[in-house]
Amino acid sequence: MLQALSELHDRIPPFPTAHAMKIIEEELGSPVSRFFSYISEEPVAAASFGQVYRGTTVDGCAVAVKVQRPNLHHVVARDIYILRLGVRTKLYCSLLLFPVDESKIHNFRSFQLELLQKIAKRKNDLRLYADELGKGLMGELDYRLEATNASRFLVPSFKLKFFGIFEGVFRSKENNRGDPKSPKTTGEGDDGRRGRPVAPRDPKSTGPQEAHSRFPFIRVPKVFPHLTRKRVLTMEWVVGENPNDLVLVSTGVKDDSRPAYSEQQRLEAKRRLLDLVNKGVEAALVQLLETGFLHADPHAGNLRYTTSGQIGFLDFGLMCQMERRHQLAMLASIIHIVNGDWASLVHALSEMDVVRPGTNIRLVTMVLQLHYVPSSQFQPLPPSAKLEGKKGKGTSNGE
Repeated sequence: MLQALSELHDRIPPFPTAHAMKIIEEELGSPVSRFFSYISEEPVAAASFGQVYRGTTVDGCAVAVKVQRPNLHHVVARDIYILRLGVRTKLYCSLLLFPVDESKIHNFRSFQLELLQKIAKRKNDLRLYADELGKGLMGELDYRLEATNASRFLVPSFKLKFFGIFEGVFRSKENNRGDPKSPKTTGEGDDGRRGRPVAPRDPKSTGPQEAHSRFPFIRVPKVFPHLTRKRVLTMEWVVGENPNDLVLVSTGVKDDSRPAYSEQQRLEAKRRLLDLVNKGVEAALVQLLETGFLHADPHAGNLRYTTSGQIGFLDFGLMCQMERRHQLAMLASIIHIVNGDWASLVHALSEMDVVRPGTNIRLVTMVLQLHYVPSSQFQPLPPSAKLEGKKGKGTSNGE
C-alpha cells in the first residue's frame, strides 16, 4: 500500500498537454511562445494537483513550469464536502444503531460529538480534522502562495515586501498580540495551521527572521514572479537525483529499463545517499530548532541531491510556522532527556502541547522514570546547560 500511495507524489496519469498550454496562456495573458522558447511536449512529473513541464525562458533560463489541473477548485471543494459529510453520516448511522430520545438529553449536540469521538476512538472533534485538511488543500490551489512560501524559505521573510508581484496579494488578520498595523508573516498561521495566505512579516515584528539562504547545503529554486499566477508557477530548474533513484542504484535493484549496476556505481550511490541523509537530518533540525519555518511535505518526489552536494527542496505548497515557545520547549526537552530530568521533560512536553491540559503530570513523570533509560546511563550536561525562555535564547556549556 505504501508503494501504491507513493505513486501519488509524481506518477499520476497526466492531463493533456494542450489543456496545460491553454491554462498557461489564460493565466499569463499571451501565447506561450512569448514567454518560453521551449517547453517539453510531455510533463516530466504529474501529481494530484498539477503537473510539471521542463522549459526554457526567452532569455535562456532553465525552468520548471507547474500547471494546475483543470477545474481543480471544484473537485477539491467537492471532496472536502464529501469528507465532512462522511463524518456526519458515520454519526447518523451510529444513532440509527443506538437510538436515543433527544428530548431526554440536555445538550444533544454535545452528546452527538461525544458519541462520534467514542466510535472513532478520538478525543478531538473529527469535523475539525476535516476542516483543517480542507484549509490546507484550498491553500495549495493558489500557486502565488506557494511562490511566496518558496521565497520566504530562501530569504529572510521581511525582504518579501519587495517581492513586487505578490506584494498586497494576500492580507492577514490583525495580530492581536502586537501592533495591529503589523501583519503576520507566514504562508501558514502562527499556530502552525496550514494553508493560511498571509502578508509578509514586518521587520520589527517578533519571531525568527532568518531563513535558509545562509545554509550552503540547502538548495531552494528561485521563483520567476512575472511567470507565476494562481494556476501557473515557474521556478528555476534544479538538476539533481531523486532519493528513490539513489536507493535503487545503491541496493543494486534493477528493472527492464535499467542496466545492471557496477560495484563502483553502487558504492558511489551509497556515498551520495548517506550524504543526502546526513544533510536532510541537519536541514530538518535547522527548520525545527532555528528558523522555525518548515517544509511540511518533504517526500522523495520533493527532494533532490544536486551535483554540488546540496539537498534541494521542491514544492512549497504545504509549510508550517512553529511557535517560538514550541522551539524553546523542544530544545529544553533534549537537554532534559540527556540529564534524565523527567519532571522537567514533562513540563517541556506540556509547553509543546504534547501533554494535554488536565493530565496527571505526576503520573506521567512516574511512568517515564519506570520505563525509560535511567539517567545514570547518560552523560549529564553541565548545570550551565539551561534555556532562558524569557530571553528566547538557549545556552549550553556556558556559551
